[in-house]
Amino acid sequence: MDGLGETLKATIDDNLVAGNDVFRPALADLLAAEPHEVDGMLNGKWATPDEDFLKLYAVGLTKFLLSFYAAGGRFYSRPTGREEHCANLEGGVALGDIIRFQGGHYDIRGIVDGRFVVRFRNEVTGKQDYRVWTAEEREQFDAENRKRADRNDRNAEIYERLLAEETQTALGAEFGLSPGRIRQIAANRAHKEKRSTKTGAAGQT
Repeated sequence: MDGLGETLKATIDDNLVAGNDVFRPALADLLAAEPHEVDGMLNGKWATPDEDFLKLYAVGLTKFLLSFYAAGGRFYSRPTGREEHCANLEGGVALGDIIRFQGGHYDIRGIVDGRFVVRFRNEVTGKQDYRVWTAEEREQFDAENRKRADRNDRNAEIYERLLAEETQTALGAEFGLSPGRIRQIAANRAHKEKRSTKTGAAGQT
């Protein structure tokens, strides 16, 4: 086992030894086991490349990352509860969910102590990193991207309807925008389509 693996396993051991009456049952549920079986499964499964090992590794990584964000010393001492964890799941996301946004996506790698560990990938640059969000931070990010997606859909509709010879004045009145703003949206969409066409043509040569 490499150094990181030993560190992640020790992170889980620390949480089990801490006597947290929430962490052990939650880990047992994840492994479809009884709470008293968790220690043996941790030692037995850690070197076995199967689904249970991946679950344990994800838990260890999540707890390890959260240690940098926890206040007051040992991160397993932070207030937590299965009710809070379940509330996060009921909020619309679960472990492993992939949430797409313009130019990329993020997937939920862990939900622990009221925080979300996400793997964030930029599909334009191909780069990815890990982030730890509170529920409020995740919801704010999602809300901003929904607004951006709605705005892009609106702009695409305006451009298409202009091509269908609807007037700028009529569209401005319908969408609550000035004719100047309608012209700007149309110019931006036309420039984007032209650039996309050039990129596609270059890729075929």
